[in-house]
Amino acid sequence: MRRLGLVIGGLAVGLVLAEVLLRLLAPQPTGVLATDLDPDVLATLRPNARGVIDIPGVYRFAFSHDSAGHRVSTGSRSPEAPEVLILGDSFAYGLGVDDDETAASRLAARLLDLGADVRVANAGVPGKGPAYLLRLLQTRGVDWRPDLVVYLFYPNDFANAFRQPYFAVTDSTLTPQPPVDPNMQRRLAVMSHPVFRGVRARSHLSGLLWQVAIERVGANGVPNTDMDTLHPARPWSFEQAISPTQQFLGAIRDTVNARGGTFVIA
Repeated sequence: MRRLGLVIGGLAVGLVLAEVLLRLLAPQPTGVLATDLDPDVLATLRPNARGVIDIPGVYRFAFSHDSAGHRVSTGSRSPEAPEVLILGDSFAYGLGVDDDETAASRLAARLLDLGADVRVANAGVPGKGPAYLLRLLQTRGVDWRPDLVVYLFYPNDFANAFRQPYFAVTDSTLTPQPPVDPNMQRRLAVMSHPVFRGVRARSHLSGLLWQVAIERVGANGVPNTDMDTLHPARPWSFEQAISPTQQFLGAIRDTVNARGGTFVIA
């Protein structure tokens, strides 16, 4: 028991020293985006979640989600006001900026300046492309009835549409299928645990270990090199990705129009 106590005590001291040294000499990312595992779309943003994400030397921002899991945005709160729904990936979500600095919040503020009483909802989800957003509209968003949907399209949406797991794609149809991504499912199962969220929100050592773990499971390996915005392995709109991207954007447009709304791509 004494030896066991010495081992545990030594391990604890080592962890504390490692944490202190990292904070002083090599600060690591802390915080984690609040996501849940979902059978229809794999990852969804957790409703009513709040947190702070800090990547030293890159950005530090606070986020909050409303009861629908949307990023909170400024603007009108009148239930009678027309609604603009923002779709897109991390650029639309506002990864790196506070709630009042997102594109959705800036749009809402500008509309108010112009005297337009308009609600702006931010349904952007980091890392997700048009296939995910179409599936989101068909499942969690089946009751959404925005007057205007603005898709903030980014060039890596081509690659997302090409590699998506949500639909079987043919020349004429998009058939929904249960998404299967074992690596993502394992990550989300860990990330959704309250102990993990608490430790990752504060510990620099956990940030370092998490990055090493992600590298080991291959999430940043060769299959994702065409998502690197600084060193793309091939042009964004490579031939195999163009047709499915068109299909998904067309399907989103048709879904929005069928619900009485208007669809715009920016």
